[in-house]
Amino acid sequence: AAACGVFLLSSVNNYPSGYALRHLHAREANSTEADSVHIDVFTSMSGVTRFQKNYCGAWRYSKDPTFQGGSGPTPPPYTHLLTSEPKNHTQH
Repeated sequence: AAACGVFLLSSVNNYPSGYALRHLHAREANSTEADSVHIDVFTSMSGVTRFQKNYCGAWRYSKDPTFQGGSGPTPPPYTHLLTSEPKNHTQH
């Protein structure tokens, strides 16, 4: 059991995006809206896909590489962004 805990902690360090996804789902556990998440390329490559299968329900995920952020006059099409570049996705 102790070894399992050690491996779990090390896997979180190996897959930071998986940790971010787990945190997002825990934070929004009581949400009643249909959540949609944009996942950027780096996030996708650093573990989120491996842990994404653990979540189902009303969540919708997108890995659209052409999405350029949430700034501008129209609201972003996603309720959440998992990104390695948050400064590129702020609304001004």
